[in-house]
Amino acid sequence: MSETSARHEWIDAWCGHLENLLQQPSSTTPQTGRRLVALPAWLWLAPAISIGRKAVRADGRTMLMPVRVTWPDAAHLVALPAGTHHLPWSATGLGHAVTGVLTVQVTEHGVHSIKGCADLAPTDHGPDTQAARAALLQRADTSRWQARMSLERYVEQAVDAAVATVTRDVLGLRSVHSVLDATSTETVRDAMLLGTGQTPGAVDRIIERSLAPAAFVRVDPLHYLTVDLRRAAEAYVRRAISDPPIGRKIRTVQRAMPGASLDEVVAAYRQAHPRDFLSMRRAARALSAGADLNASAAREPRAATARTAVDVEALALARAENATSDVTELAARSRRALAGALNADLRRAS
Repeated sequence: MSETSARHEWIDAWCGHLENLLQQPSSTTPQTGRRLVALPAWLWLAPAISIGRKAVRADGRTMLMPVRVTWPDAAHLVALPAGTHHLPWSATGLGHAVTGVLTVQVTEHGVHSIKGCADLAPTDHGPDTQAARAALLQRADTSRWQARMSLERYVEQAVDAAVATVTRDVLGLRSVHSVLDATSTETVRDAMLLGTGQTPGAVDRIIERSLAPAAFVRVDPLHYLTVDLRRAAEAYVRRAISDPPIGRKIRTVQRAMPGASLDEVVAAYRQAHPRDFLSMRRAARALSAGADLNASAAREPRAATARTAVDVEALALARAENATSDVTELAARSRRALAGALNADLRRAS
């Protein structure tokens, strides 16, 4: 590495975790008489496109960024027999398109590259054995966990920003409430970072997408991750308050029609967005999505109490209406049954 250039420390560590995942064996069955050779995933170059301030360090040095290297069969771990091997490679991203051939010499004592770039130096993992493959799998598991936890701070920032964004959307710019309280916000963060039950979290899905050869072709890894996390965090927050994906558009229509009924809002929305096939149920969910009661209580107890009272009263009225409807229906059935019995008696008497 030149004295006038350096790698971005966090991106360097992140790409190291990804490389370990790419270099895990696809099978635990060894190939006798071969050596396991790991091929690097990144070529570190100065960006040839603008990526913002990350391209230059505070001390003026150029910041090197990772460009993904692709090998034959997209393999980053190969089992090679003794001899000389010529491995073609290509690297595309951040304004670069580079190709070449890595010459590797394998002997019973080790692996050596001939006239190769330092970034492309292969790593010898010894004879191909079950133990060697198991060690690489264990390393990959450790790297996945480290990659996941290295995003914890960015997940927290993304969720906090998403709560603020959704609060402005649902409750208005001047609302003193929040759509989620501290406990609910923490639950969302944990779900994104660690998943729920058997369902992987957003972070695990982002890690998998980051392994794709074209993931960082146009943007640096940190930009890719922060944008993806912000998008995922907003989806998680909206799901937590039962806000449908088109909730924002529904509320936009509703706000343009002060005093309009739900039927009128739905009719106007269907006319403006016929392909969304808006149902009354989804419209009601969008218009009822609001402040979590605990969040309101933390910020303004009186408002939360008032909201709770309104909700309880509305629920009681709804239950009373349902009960009245049930009684009316039972009475009607009784009258019909009695009339039927009287008619039958009259027919028998005649």
